[in-house]
Amino acid sequence: MAAPRGPNSRLRDVIEAIGCTYEAVAKDIRRIAAENGEILQTNKSAVSHWANGTRQPTGRTGQYLAEALSRRAGRSITSAEIGLRTPEAAVSQEPDPVVAATCLGRADVERHRFLAVAAFTTAGVAMPLFYDHEATARMLRARTGSSAVGMEDVDVVRQITAAFSAADERLGGGHGLTAVTAYLADTAAPMLRARFLNEPLRQAAFGAVAELAYLAGWKHHDLGQEGAAQRYYQVGYQLAYEADPRGHAAWMMRALAHQA
Repeated sequence: MAAPRGPNSRLRDVIEAIGCTYEAVAKDIRRIAAENGEILQTNKSAVSHWANGTRQPTGRTGQYLAEALSRRAGRSITSAEIGLRTPEAAVSQEPDPVVAATCLGRADVERHRFLAVAAFTTAGVAMPLFYDHEATARMLRARTGSSAVGMEDVDVVRQITAAFSAADERLGGGHGLTAVTAYLADTAAPMLRARFLNEPLRQAAFGAVAELAYLAGWKHHDLGQEGAAQRYYQVGYQLAYEADPRGHAAWMMRALAHQA
């Protein structure tokens, strides 16, 4: 018989910090599920069971829960942060590329060893062939952030990425990896949760962050950490697909294939 789970204090603490009720969380989950073509009957009792640790969300409900809390908090809240996954699982299994970029960056900044020793896989090279872009796009486009992003914000990301890249060319060897990944997790990826005034601006923002994710992957490659590099390239591909499914995505596919 499996040992009983303890209370999920992480989830309870996040909900308490946001200042919403279990009923409000359940309502948000139902709405987000509907945005993604799924009808759920989640209620406050289910949320209470999750917080008490007596049950776990099933299917994609955990992803909807993290998204609901992220929207209320105005920042990315990962499944690891609310006790649904370990940091390692969050990095390897997170389907949302914006959240995945945040998880990866935080794992690097916090120097989690599992990322440095992650294994390169040949199956990972073929990820673009099986990528369900439509499901990801529905989630990403349903977000309505409270702040708006302008082209000047996108240009800042590009300029900082260019500065990081220039330093990499001069110094090599993964120099400045923590600075790159901290900027990715704390500034660049969260920008993608904001509102965009038009589609070209949205595409430019996703393209700029994809380039930053690629640079983080390249730095891991310089350090001989091919598994970590592959995961950044995969996230970069997902972000690039939102920017341009042909040009940007093809560029990231080349990065993945280069490792094979």
